[in-house]
Amino acid sequence: MLSRSVTRFASRAASKPVFAASRLTLLKALPKPSIASSSVRYFSSYNNILSNNATVVKNPELVNIIDSELTLETSEASEAGESHSEVPTFLQNSGFKLIEKEGSDRSSLIKETDDEIIEINFSVREIAELGLSPDYLGEDGLADENGESDPEKSEDDYMDPFEESYADLDIIITKKSDKTAIAYDVQFRLGEVDFMISSLTPYKTAEEAQNIVPNRKDPPYLGPAFSNLDNDLQFAIESYLRKRGLNESLSEFLVYYSETKENTEYISWLKKLKQFYQ
Repeated sequence: MLSRSVTRFASRAASKPVFAASRLTLLKALPKPSIASSSVRYFSSYNNILSNNATVVKNPELVNIIDSELTLETSEASEAGESHSEVPTFLQNSGFKLIEKEGSDRSSLIKETDDEIIEINFSVREIAELGLSPDYLGEDGLADENGESDPEKSEDDYMDPFEESYADLDIIITKKSDKTAIAYDVQFRLGEVDFMISSLTPYKTAEEAQNIVPNRKDPPYLGPAFSNLDNDLQFAIESYLRKRGLNESLSEFLVYYSETKENTEYISWLKKLKQFYQ
């Protein structure tokens, strides 16, 4: 996955003109007037809007940048559609049903058995934008943007992969017999260990687990950090979740699906920007 991401962004940089080398470049291109220097212009623009003879100010350079990005992203979306056959295959083999909404960053996987309902909620953007994992670092533990280590750079010159490469998964497993549920706070990352349990909390119902607000005045006891539990208990809970689908196949699906979904939403976002600036 990491090598695919590196190739993708490397090819993007190589194929773009200088003014559209990255999404960061696109964002930097958006106008950012200072308050001190633009107060008069804002007032003037406001008068123009009120006037019957208001002039529409177009931004051809900005629109060209967006067009360039749209062309590249649309091409990548087409290629991704051909290579991401793993998504329907995973859903068919695992029994999970995908719940998604156009324009939303949140998606869910739901699986119902005779005894349980398993629900996995996640942020598409978080997973699509995961940082570097330890597998991607050079021999000395440091890597540059091309995936190559630089002996002249210190550890401070690079981001900490353990701090930057996690995405949160909210997993709720409901027992049908009495409607009780357990919510699992799980961290997902790219690397040898894809899933790490942070905590788990039992609830009287699945609705209570879904609607809990941690910052309310009388928060419930959420249990200790998972790492503080007895080792045998940790292993038993991890085994329990693996049997319910928290495995390598799910890991691959989350990456493939999130990349595709995020790309689709990004294209939609770009089209809205273009419509505004035209």
